[in-house]
Amino acid sequence: MPASEDQPAPVTSPALLLNRRGQRLSVRGAGDIIRAIAADANLDEEHITAHVGRHTFATTLIRGGTDLVAVADMLGHARLDTVRLYTHPSAADRERALNLLPYDANQARWRYCTYLVATPCTAAGRGTP
Repeated sequence: MPASEDQPAPVTSPALLLNRRGQRLSVRGAGDIIRAIAADANLDEEHITAHVGRHTFATTLIRGGTDLVAVADMLGHARLDTVRLYTHPSAADRERALNLLPYDANQARWRYCTYLVATPCTAAGRGTP
């Protein structure tokens, strides 16, 4: 039977984490470990989960500039739409992204071309071709 979003393909790659018996650590086993660590640290076990860790992993990679395709691959997702759920862009994230756009200070181009798609930037800076 082919794999789907609900039924992942059989795992053939080497395990990253092993359980006490030397076998691949299960999702439930990872959750048990995380809950135990949260309990030992007197943290709210209900809100410290493997899934929160997964979101943190993905968000950290994305905010660090990792390509969404690479993040999707690491998470085992076939669709980028699924990875988008892990992104929570902030105003600072958008500003960092806009700062990547080249501009010519000598021609006084408008630095933040927020209307780039609807209104192209010009030498005057605000979309008047």
